[in-house]
Amino acid sequence: MPYYTNDIHNAMFKILSLKFKDHAFLPEKRIDFVEGGEENSPHYTSLIIGQNATGKSQILHCLVDILIYLKRKSLKQRPRWTNYYGFEIVFLNNQKKRTLERNSNDLLLDGKSVSADGKELGGFLQEWIIAGAYTFSDKFFFPSKGEDEELMYKYIGLRSVSNAIYSGSPFVNVLENVAELIISERLLDLNPLFNVMGYEHRLKLTVKSGRFAKAFSNKHLISHLKSLKNQDYSLENEASSFKKLLIEVLGLTKKNNSRRANEAKLRLIEKDERMKSLLKKMLTSEEFSLDNGEVQFRTEFEFDWTNGNYMDPSYHSFKDVYQSFKDLETLEIIEWESIHLARGDFFRFEWASSGEIHMLGTFTGILNYIKPNSVVLIDEPDISLHPNWQQSWYSVVNPILEKVPGCHLIVASHSHLLVSDLPPKVSSINVLKRINGKVTVKLLDKISPFAWSAEQVLLDVFDMATDRNFYLAQKVKSLSEEYMKDNPNEESIKEIKDDLRSKDFSGLHKNDPLRDLLHNILKDG
Repeated sequence: MPYYTNDIHNAMFKILSLKFKDHAFLPEKRIDFVEGGEENSPHYTSLIIGQNATGKSQILHCLVDILIYLKRKSLKQRPRWTNYYGFEIVFLNNQKKRTLERNSNDLLLDGKSVSADGKELGGFLQEWIIAGAYTFSDKFFFPSKGEDEELMYKYIGLRSVSNAIYSGSPFVNVLENVAELIISERLLDLNPLFNVMGYEHRLKLTVKSGRFAKAFSNKHLISHLKSLKNQDYSLENEASSFKKLLIEVLGLTKKNNSRRANEAKLRLIEKDERMKSLLKKMLTSEEFSLDNGEVQFRTEFEFDWTNGNYMDPSYHSFKDVYQSFKDLETLEIIEWESIHLARGDFFRFEWASSGEIHMLGTFTGILNYIKPNSVVLIDEPDISLHPNWQQSWYSVVNPILEKVPGCHLIVASHSHLLVSDLPPKVSSINVLKRINGKVTVKLLDKISPFAWSAEQVLLDVFDMATDRNFYLAQKVKSLSEEYMKDNPNEESIKEIKDDLRSKDFSGLHKNDPLRDLLHNILKDG
């Protein structure tokens, strides 16, 4: 799919704001995802932070549901809005603001009712929606088979079906993403990720025999292929015989065979062009051979882009046979064995830590599917990540956004370390808090925490004081100095006190002198 674009002026998609109506616990106050004056930036990142149980993840899940509903409406699918809340969402696309409002009975565009076929929605919604999380509580919409392409939606999280997680899912997802990057000659785009993770710029894919590998040693199949190799043949005529042989050697002739894998095999075998291509590759490609009475296939593909070299024969051979290998995997004749990553020596993907798998799954998924004017929603990217990787997370995603203009990244996180690397003037921070049982939301307007220390972020963004926090001590010092002046500025004193009262001092050790000092300073009005 297209990845780069030079038409930046027509690629400035953003979700400016979202307001819920009658939600069970999310606030009805408008959530501004973009700071004023930053609407026309070529890409944007919105970070939502807050305490547990304040609804960070739910905002992202609801946002996906709203976008899917609008996309279906624009496709004339006449979807029903089954959620229990209403919404007002404001988009910016092609430098135009559009407001969509859903109440109990109607969908309004800029105050006017949208027709049943949704034709008014075309042209200003996002291109692709990409959503993912590596948590067991992830509730992002999971599309049915084939639905993702139609809706232009890709789920890149941990689940492999709508309601279950399988241990092999991350490997399959990363393999497919990496394969697409190889085919499109974009392995260089992995460099920021591999640099952070300490990987060398090389990898290896390995293949092994599958459940029905014996089909490749069937004497009738081998005889048929050998006879074709030694004579002129017509793919049109021979593909039919090849298909019949495959059905026979794979045991697909039994009636009422309901095994899903067998149904998938039969659907594939019925695709004439794919079978012609597979037959041609088996007869002509160097990646296949007819030796020792069986069909043999290449089992290893190694790629090294240390010098940015895409002329290595491995690239071309892999691109040449990848579709055939995927078809053989569907037929269960071969299996993808592993991805091997390099840190000195090669190691297998399944030996990677949970944090490595999380990083690889998230970023190869974004790289594979992102297009200009996409919205990308990532929930809790800090899960399982070492503090160094949390702090470096944006250094991986920012180069992607810079190459694909018009995209809006929305992230929900607990991590104060993600805050300090937010790029200035193209990012915003919303803070959720639960006060007296109600959730509040606040946009930290005109604040740029780029390159702040962890302690400053904790104090001024998370409102959390920690032991020996230099920035807290500085605020107390400023207050003391104001008191000591001949003519103290009462307004400045009140402002500093109000700011200090908004902080959480539970993190201060009971013996920290700042704790007693703060108590004495703030006990009076």
